[in-house]
Amino acid sequence: MSEEALKKATDLVKQKSFDDALDVLRPLVPQRDIHGPALYVMGYVYEKKGELARARYLYVQSLGSNPNQTVVLRRLEKFDKKYADAKSEIEAADFEDDSHQSCWSCDLRYPDSDSTCPYCGAPDEEPPDSVRDEVIEDATAMARNAKDQAGKLGRDLLDKVSNWVDAEEFEKAKAKAVEIGKKGADKAKAIADRDDVQHAAKRAKVLGEEAMTKAQHYVDDERDKYTKADEEGRKVLLLKWGGMFAVLLVLYWMFGPGGCL
Repeated sequence: MSEEALKKATDLVKQKSFDDALDVLRPLVPQRDIHGPALYVMGYVYEKKGELARARYLYVQSLGSNPNQTVVLRRLEKFDKKYADAKSEIEAADFEDDSHQSCWSCDLRYPDSDSTCPYCGAPDEEPPDSVRDEVIEDATAMARNAKDQAGKLGRDLLDKVSNWVDAEEFEKAKAKAVEIGKKGADKAKAIADRDDVQHAAKRAKVLGEEAMTKAQHYVDDERDKYTKADEEGRKVLLLKWGGMFAVLLVLYWMFGPGGCL
C-alpha cells in the first residue's frame, strides 16, 4: 500500500501537481519501511518549489536513513553543483539550531513558528500513543480539506463572476446591438419612404429610360447612314467600272483586228 502511494506521489510530481504530491507523501514519512524514498521524493518536490534549503535537508535525511540509495547520492551531488552559487544561503538555514524543533512523529526538524510538522503533518504536542495515528491522519486531512475548500471557494467565485458576465453583460450587449440595428433599419426605411427620395427614384428611372431610347435612336441613325453610304459607294463603283468598260470597247472597236483605224 505504501509503495502504491509513493508511486502515486511520483506520478503527481511528473504532472507538476506538487501540492497534491505532498499530501500523498506526508502519511508515508513516519513509516520506516518507506521513510527514505518518501523523503527523497519530498525533497525533489521542494526543490521544484524553490525551497532549496529544505530540499537539501530532506535529501541528506533520506540518505542518512539508508546510505545505499545511489539515486539519492547522485541527486545530492547534482544538487550541490547546480546550486553552487546559492551554497552560502542554503547552508545558512541551519535545521539543527535552537529555532527548530524535532517532530515527535517523523524525527525531522522544522521551525518553531510552524504549528504542525510540514513533512508528516503531526501537531507540535505529542498525543497519547493510542491516538497518534488518528491525530496525524486528522491533521493531514484538515490541511487537505482546507486546501480543497479554498480551491472550491475560488472556483465558485470564478463561476459566479463568469455567470454574471454571461448573464448581465452579454444580455446588455445583445440588447444594445439589437437596438442599434433596429434604429438603423427604421432610419433607412424612413429615408426610403420620403417623397423626395421616391420622386428622385422615379426621376432616375425616367432618365434612364430616356437615355436608353436616345442611345437606341443614335445606333439606328448610324446604321442607316452606313447603309446609305454603302449603297452610294456601290453605285459609284458600278458607274466607274461601267465607264472603263465602255472606253475599252471603244478602243477595241477602233484599234482591234478589223477596226476602223
